[in-house]
Amino acid sequence: MNNTVRTVFRGPSVFTSTPDFINWLTGAVRTCPDLPVLTVIDPAIPPTPGGKQLLQQLQGVADLLCVEPAADEAALLHTAERAPWAQVVLGVGGGSAMDTAKLLPAFWHPGHRMAITSRSRAGHVILPDGLPAGHVLGLVPTTVGTGSESSMNACLTQGIRKRLISGSGLRADAVLLDSALTATLPSRLLLTGALEAIFRLSTPFVMTATPRRSADTFALASIRALVDAGNEARSLGLATDPERSGQLRRDIAELSSFSQSGWSSLGRNSYGTLPWIIATELSMATGVSKMEAVAAILPAYWRRIESGDARFGSPARLRDVGQALAGAARTPVASPVAALEHVLSHWGLTRPLSLQEPDIHRIAQQTSRAWGGGLPMLQGLTSTDVAAFLREAAGAHTMGGRATGAA
Repeated sequence: MNNTVRTVFRGPSVFTSTPDFINWLTGAVRTCPDLPVLTVIDPAIPPTPGGKQLLQQLQGVADLLCVEPAADEAALLHTAERAPWAQVVLGVGGGSAMDTAKLLPAFWHPGHRMAITSRSRAGHVILPDGLPAGHVLGLVPTTVGTGSESSMNACLTQGIRKRLISGSGLRADAVLLDSALTATLPSRLLLTGALEAIFRLSTPFVMTATPRRSADTFALASIRALVDAGNEARSLGLATDPERSGQLRRDIAELSSFSQSGWSSLGRNSYGTLPWIIATELSMATGVSKMEAVAAILPAYWRRIESGDARFGSPARLRDVGQALAGAARTPVASPVAALEHVLSHWGLTRPLSLQEPDIHRIAQQTSRAWGGGLPMLQGLTSTDVAAFLREAAGAHTMGGRATGAA
């Protein structure tokens, strides 16, 4: 799976009907009727109307052994050692539940467990292709944005750092996208999910200078659709129109899931994830969520591209993304950065960034250690370069050990 450009792999079966997903599960458990279905489920899901109904339907066809998502590597090891081996694994919940469900079968495989738990400095671990025959994985997201259900990646916290684990064995066999399961998701989290999908689509787009008509068409059309859906969700008042609210949640969930399918980034640089890397390290160091970190640094990141710094991306390609944002927003803007800032402001997601100089130094060092220093992910940036960028994102100036220019 260690490809230099992004590739479309075989994806999961995607169901939008719960009865169809239940039929799939019925077939999956038929070959092992005496084994429980190991179900990683967020504890907030069962009390909700949609969660209660889903569990009843799942329990009607399978014996479920429910466990909570693992917060970190130690918790995942504990679950893997105590939970019985299962042929069928389900993940129901947000990114944490789905990542746990993906990683459990890998932890049952000694070679994969060794790779995941290694103490190398690399922030990205690529597993050997495949898992032992017999494992079946079904994922049911109850949030939008991560698109984890359609990806071959999982995030794992190890102490004070977070690593990205990738491998074909982490790919789901079946996915259920049901808007009833996101009915209790607050409007702000729905908009944050739309922003995350836009971020995932736009970053490899701007970090690959060569146009590609197929992938470009998919990516730009998806960005426009996500902005349209986000704007409508922002103005609608989701509680006032449940039917339309469900349609918007469905649309954003499907676009988010599609953004991980590979077609919208086909042929792009496999390591075109620079702002995601910086945002992830910033999130771990400061305790803000990953998407709060993205909202804080992305305008500054796009300004770097506009200035002509090719390590951050292509100005011409960024203009295409800016036009997609501005066209969907139906608001004339002067630049891609202005279009982005308009969306962030309209959706209530603007996030100022305030950092102390020692924090900037520490984050830059950790970023370089995990992703640079000979590794390809930082696009040649050094810790000094990362620190300079973080100062720009925080307001450019530091005085008396504290960054200024941000609230």
